Amino acid sequence: MENSFAGQYWNLAWCLIGFLGSMYGSIVFARWGRYKTTVRTIALARVHFEGYPIGINDLQRACKSSDDFWRLLENSEWSLRSEGQFATALKVRRLQSFVYIANAKIGKMLNLRAKNTDINIHFMAFQTEYRKIYDSEFIQFEKKFKPNWIALITLKPHPILPTKGGTETVDYFKNLNF
Repeated sequence: MENSFAGQYWNLAWCLIGFLGSMYGSIVFARWGRYKTTVRTIALARVHFEGYPIGINDLQRACKSSDDFWRLLENSEWSLRSEGQFATALKVRRLQSFVYIANAKIGKMLNLRAKNTDINIHFMAFQTEYRKIYDSEFIQFEKKFKPNWIALITLKPHPILPTKGGTETVDYFKNLNF
């Protein structure tokens, strides 16, 4: 009689261990899924990004597209930091800074155009600098991302708001004087 009670106790213990292991696995896979979804969203938006002005008459559209893309990157960077993926968030922050500065330069060109100033030279310099930076740093950008496995497998819940992060000074478009 005592032996059957011990057997039931061990069966219950194994069920509890299985349940907890299943819950832990679900948490890890949910975190991994959120990370991959965020990275895929960034990659898809970057590939289909239309914030590069083709001509002087295209500046207004490019400004709006750049602003939308910057907001998506800001939300994605915030999400990655809140999940504990600080290295990936810092790389997204570099792209976000590039888009922000490029959008500011587009805005300056729009202001110069509104004042009836010839912006052809500014526009050609902007396009050259933009392509040089984008091609050197942001082609196949997402392949450089590596997840923080400790943040994925830790049992401690992640905070709702990002607790820490990093900033990196970028000096894009330093050759443009407008």
